Amino acid sequence: MSRYPESGRMAAFSCDFESLIIHFINQYIHNQAVAEEICQDVYLTLLEQYPDVLEQPEDVKKLAFKIAKNKALNYIKKASTRYEISVSEILDYRAVVSEKDILKELLYDQLSYLSAAEQRVILGKIHDIPMEVLEKEMNRSRHALECIYSRAVKKLRKKILQKLNDGEN
Repeated sequence: MSRYPESGRMAAFSCDFESLIIHFINQYIHNQAVAEEICQDVYLTLLEQYPDVLEQPEDVKKLAFKIAKNKALNYIKKASTRYEISVSEILDYRAVVSEKDILKELLYDQLSYLSAAEQRVILGKIHDIPMEVLEKEMNRSRHALECIYSRAVKKLRKKILQKLNDGEN
């Protein structure tokens, strides 16, 4: 049973798009419950802000996915501000020398959660590969690579913090 009222105009949304949009959002945030909540927000946004578009199913689909992407990215942005802690703040700097291998292992374990582009940029930074080489190799601008790097670092911080917190419990 759908969570949306079965009005004539939105019946198509709840039948055709709901599961697709939840899956789409979940690819960004990796949390099914939050993806379902964001999908509900997408539905409400369509109803409140775009009532005229609801008559064309093709337009509804395009707009719904655009709204879903923006809402998922906004969620990620808000969630990522909670993890503005550097690795040196996590571990006592004096103890890093003896725990450097542990930290390196943690980092490499968490690389699998990153996209291929994010992995390449992070590994490029680790191995001191100049940005110009990465620009040519990945066919991306310096700004794009810096954005990829920033997102990757935030993801890694989150994953490493989770791993460290799990180890303490």
